[in-house]
Amino acid sequence: VLLLTVVALTGCNKKPVADFEMSATEGTAPLTVTFTDKSEAKRGALEAWAWDFGDGGNSSQQNPTHIFQQAGDFTVSLTVTDSQQQTGTTTARVAVSSPGGEGEGEPDEGEGEPDEGEGEPDEGEAEGEPAEGEGEQEPLPEISLKGWTRTVEGSILPGVKVTVIGAGLETQTDGHGLYRFYDAPISGDSVVVKFEKEGYAASSVIVDIIEGAELTANMTLKALAAPVVLDAGSGGEATDMDGNKLIVPANAFVRRDNGKAVAGEVDVHITPLDVTNIDDLAAFPGEFRAVAAGAKSSGTVQLETFALADFTVRQAGADLDLAPAKSGEAFIELALPDATPLTVGEEVPLWYFNEDTGLWTEEGVGEVTTNKAGALVYRAPIAHLSWWNADRPVSDTHCFTGVAQDETGAPLPYARIEAQGVSYSGGSYATTNASGEFCIDVKRNSTVDIHLYLPGGTMAVDSLRAVAPDAPAQCADGGCTPLSRPLQANLDGCVSGEVKDEYGAPMANVKVYSSLGASATTDAAGHFCMNTPADVYATFFVAGRPPVSATTASSGASCNEGGCTQVALTVDYPDDGDIVGHIQATVSMDGYGNMYVTAQADFQLMEYSDIAHDDMLEMGCMYFSSTQYDEGEWEEEGEWEEEGEQQDATVSLDPGAPGAVTNGTNSGTMQRFSDLYPDHGPLYYGMFQLMWEETPLFAPGDTLTFSWPGGMDIGAFDASTVLPGVPAFTYPVLDVSDPAYMQFPLDGALNMTWTPTGSDFVQIMINVIVYDSANPDDYEQGGIVCVVEDTGAHTVSAELMQQLPQPAAGKDAYITFTAIFMVRAIEQVPLTHGGVGDVYVTGSGYQSGHRQ
Repeated sequence: VLLLTVVALTGCNKKPVADFEMSATEGTAPLTVTFTDKSEAKRGALEAWAWDFGDGGNSSQQNPTHIFQQAGDFTVSLTVTDSQQQTGTTTARVAVSSPGGEGEGEPDEGEGEPDEGEGEPDEGEAEGEPAEGEGEQEPLPEISLKGWTRTVEGSILPGVKVTVIGAGLETQTDGHGLYRFYDAPISGDSVVVKFEKEGYAASSVIVDIIEGAELTANMTLKALAAPVVLDAGSGGEATDMDGNKLIVPANAFVRRDNGKAVAGEVDVHITPLDVTNIDDLAAFPGEFRAVAAGAKSSGTVQLETFALADFTVRQAGADLDLAPAKSGEAFIELALPDATPLTVGEEVPLWYFNEDTGLWTEEGVGEVTTNKAGALVYRAPIAHLSWWNADRPVSDTHCFTGVAQDETGAPLPYARIEAQGVSYSGGSYATTNASGEFCIDVKRNSTVDIHLYLPGGTMAVDSLRAVAPDAPAQCADGGCTPLSRPLQANLDGCVSGEVKDEYGAPMANVKVYSSLGASATTDAAGHFCMNTPADVYATFFVAGRPPVSATTASSGASCNEGGCTQVALTVDYPDDGDIVGHIQATVSMDGYGNMYVTAQADFQLMEYSDIAHDDMLEMGCMYFSSTQYDEGEWEEEGEWEEEGEQQDATVSLDPGAPGAVTNGTNSGTMQRFSDLYPDHGPLYYGMFQLMWEETPLFAPGDTLTFSWPGGMDIGAFDASTVLPGVPAFTYPVLDVSDPAYMQFPLDGALNMTWTPTGSDFVQIMINVIVYDSANPDDYEQGGIVCVVEDTGAHTVSAELMQQLPQPAAGKDAYITFTAIFMVRAIEQVPLTHGGVGDVYVTGSGYQSGHRQ
């Protein structure tokens, strides 16, 4: 009995097994390594990941990316914690060598002094500036894979999570719907790219790797349909407005993440695609590729679809699936369109979409029947929840051959060719070879529309309708029909502009990309021009920099004739030691006792004076008037001077997206501002805000840890700050319910008192506006700013208070008082292009009052 008891206790305390993979185990500094968690929980689920990279860096992300900036051998450790609070640890080594071989990366004796004649600026040249006529900086990163995401309505879709399955690559589309992987370890014959966004049905696609071609995977996603509520314990039917249906027995659902049974109400989302609507078919997962017995072309076939829908069931935000014990007891019904060729009693293969392989997989068979309303439906048993499809393989094929040309008639290599069925619901795809030639299989004895897309483009630049003869043929065997004419890019508009570096110098030989697939390379003067389709809204960018969007010129404009839409692009990367961002968490209390917690982050090139307040701490209090404010004495106006050169202070930097913030219990999302408001311009690309929650996630005294996944400029990092307490002022009184609220004189000394919180400093602002309500132009405004130590008391002298505008007969006065308690820290973060930058992290407690 004792032995059995020991075994039972041991079983209850099985620890998780920590394990991970690395994208690289050795390389030259700075070395970027992506870590993929492969740990396994023996009981419960994994809840926490603690990474130590051996070089002083750490992370709490499940799959972090880390940049090893220095040479050395580093031991990386991962400790995982499960829901039973059991832990497991494993380690691995990473060998990082010095750049350029021996003698580089580690300074010789006399570090900091360049060799004679080397590394020093020319006479008259500011240090850090390019030499006259020099426009090129370090080589720009190579794009390994890019693409754009849209809705079925054609709208840009930001915030889509994009994952390259099995490659350890993950990112998110920006406010232009664009994602990019740079210098990514993508290899093999093909990769699967998966797309996910809350509120949309997930999808994925296979990308064939063609040597010399730029890899592109665009995606159209369908929004989840409104939920139908179903009682999980009772089971029953959930039917959408189109007659599609999910039928389940009692107690049919389990949580997908842990397999636990689910009771109570669940939300059933049935999201169909209209197979007769070309816009809906653009969201068809996997581009009609499927796996079936007897398939040709490396085991895949093209499908002809009759009806399909995504079946997603959730409870309290958690995804559910069918319990394995209920396999075969659940059914779906797919409403068939009026023009369906199917008839009652006909059996059609059933297929589900495998998001990890990007392929439809045959799983059983269904039958055409009628529902209670007498409409034709396809009914089939299912064993799990996913996309389900009533399809037949296109076994009777014909094929077309053709050639794609650019606007000048030259061959167009690596362009995308799409054949969309007109007389049937299906599609097929091909890519032109280096000579612009292609062959594409279609359904025999059918009508199809064949579309041409520029490499990486999101819109067709030429289309041709063709009729496939009733004769068997396929590309693999020959006998295809040549198209009646070449497919030629119709580019009747244009976009031109300049690419400059951070000093305003032109950059030569820089490639400019667009969402249309058109691209151009800058000349010696940094100028570029590309012909495009006319009057379309498109995105333009240089590798590694935020994009800009513009509408192309109207028909008739061209690079030869002029009249092109102008865009300006700047290439600027942060340097080692730059201040690259400011993260701020704020807790505030209004006069009615309501508490609010907010967080913002701004990643851009900054100066110390933009953020720090040490100089103001020595000042104590100072007065400013409306005249001083209007004349700009208190504003930097977006520019500063550095070593004789004027720079733009609003160069947005990319740390990846989205960011996250947690206090160890609750977590929130730091969303990119330009993803929320795409039309706000590139300035907002580096700004983030905490998504608002009606009930605050965090409280005063919490230690908040912010994290970002790493992006074009800043690598993955974590940074922490303490959320201070709300200022507790005893004078002046800031409680609205107190009769003494905001009652303090403006013509005498102000003896402020408060309860100290241990903050680094307190900023106090008093602002007064005296005005004539009958004459808005008749007003006087002034204020006092104090930055003082958190001692619990400070006096503003009567002399300073008397400089404020004073209330007068016949005039109104509006007075505000604001107090901010702040703590601050500096965190070092890895820079994607080498070096380390500084991010200021501050926590602030805020309270204000006003009287009129």
